[in-house]
Amino acid sequence: MKMRTEVTKAVLPVAGLGTRLRPLTYHQPKGMVGIVDKPLIHYVIDELVSEGIRHIIFVTSEGQTQFQTYTDYLQADSEWKQLGIKFDFTVQKELKGSADALLSAEKLLSDEPFLVYFGDELLAGKESSTRGFIKNYQKTKSPILVLHKVARDIVERYGIVRSEESKTGLRQITDLVEKPKKEEAPSDLAAMGRYLLTTDIFNWIRKAQEIPTNKKEIAIADALGLYVKNGGELFGWVFEGDIFDVGSKLGLLQAQAYYGLQHPEFKEEFHKFLKKIVN
Repeated sequence: MKMRTEVTKAVLPVAGLGTRLRPLTYHQPKGMVGIVDKPLIHYVIDELVSEGIRHIIFVTSEGQTQFQTYTDYLQADSEWKQLGIKFDFTVQKELKGSADALLSAEKLLSDEPFLVYFGDELLAGKESSTRGFIKNYQKTKSPILVLHKVARDIVERYGIVRSEESKTGLRQITDLVEKPKKEEAPSDLAAMGRYLLTTDIFNWIRKAQEIPTNKKEIAIADALGLYVKNGGELFGWVFEGDIFDVGSKLGLLQAQAYYGLQHPEFKEEFHKFLKKIVN
């Protein structure tokens, strides 16, 4: 059966403990931490819905009910009801990495491309990452990552790619190394926590899990690296804009300032306040 090419589904793995934000995350999931006047996850949902995504799947941990409570609140609104958004929830029984989290959603995905967005990054640019993914997938019909240049001294935090130019205008990825040492990193292009994948990824996750390793967790990047080494086509889209690591305290503060300065209700007063305290 031929795979459908329309992108209408997204998976949001939100089961993480948010340890870098403690004590904020002792009583609430990281995705429910407030950014100005909305929880972090609202910004992710809003971007997805505005670009035509109509089925959003949350991967939560055991007993984590706050996301369902929040989406119930959204769907009680008449405007959201008219959009016809479907929210589903599945549980990652053990926190064994991003690849395992994605496997938890497999039963809710049919043979079609889908987005995977982690809830601890916000991207702000002239073009949304969702629009960029959907547009670029029509060129490649292959998995795509969001790439962003990072400083060499922090490459150990990311999956780092080796890539080359392609006729699609995207980077074609030839290798993907999860959290390399600075001296072993193949480039300064890091894979961010946003992907457009096809359901083939589940086979590669299982193959990655079968390989003996000292790692406690298998990441999506590990499965994609295996896919590429076996001849799979994987592309990277270099995002031009700001990326906020909201899972860190500094990133959270930066996002608060950025979105505060965009808020129509008080952006001018907030700008004056920031100028006052900086000067």
